[in-house]
Amino acid sequence: MSKATKINNFDANGPAPEDAGIYGLPFTAEEADIVLIPVPWEVTTSYGAGTSCGPEAILEASYQVDLFHREFPELWKRGIAMDELPMALLEQSQALKKEAKHVMDLLIKGGDKKKQARAKKALDLINAECEVMNAWVEQRAGYWMDQGKLVGLVGGDHSTPLGLFQAQAKRCLLYTSDAADERSSVDLGGRRIIKKKKSREYTGRRIRNKHHKKQHKRDINDNGQK
Repeated sequence: MSKATKINNFDANGPAPEDAGIYGLPFTAEEADIVLIPVPWEVTTSYGAGTSCGPEAILEASYQVDLFHREFPELWKRGIAMDELPMALLEQSQALKKEAKHVMDLLIKGGDKKKQARAKKALDLINAECEVMNAWVEQRAGYWMDQGKLVGLVGGDHSTPLGLFQAQAKRCLLYTSDAADERSSVDLGGRRIIKKKKSREYTGRRIRNKHHKKQHKRDINDNGQK
């Protein structure tokens, strides 16, 4: 069934079908314009638990969200879909969460050399597996971005978006800066962005033109002209 056929057959005011995607929509990730990547990971949380269940909980709750939007009534037709939930990532997160407790206990309570060694081993493992997780997110995000999708991420703890940022940085870079136009570069997270020389030259012309206008006005006044 094509996307157009699904749109024509879909009842936006009805209950979500049992096999529906996020928000009760009928679209696959391949058909949707917007793809959400679920990352059930909470290894680096320092208080409480449950963020790894976020993607699944959001998916379930989304069935109750009304699709009607006063300003964008046809927006749902663009298509929003959640990528497949990576159960292996969830299982790894649950296992590493236990390892992270050794690190947290040492930071909070302290410990002897044996506990310090145990915590370091756990920390090294966690850091290595977080890199694996970020690499997976980057690969998955890049895959959908290369197909022209608008990609979002549903976590998960605060470490989960890094892979998405890395995928975006390889394809586009948007930055803002309060640096003056006269500066030739600007720092962005340790990366120095070199501004185009044209921008600097334009600033120079603007300054020179302003000086020229003042001088011209002074010359006219000296000659007694209006």
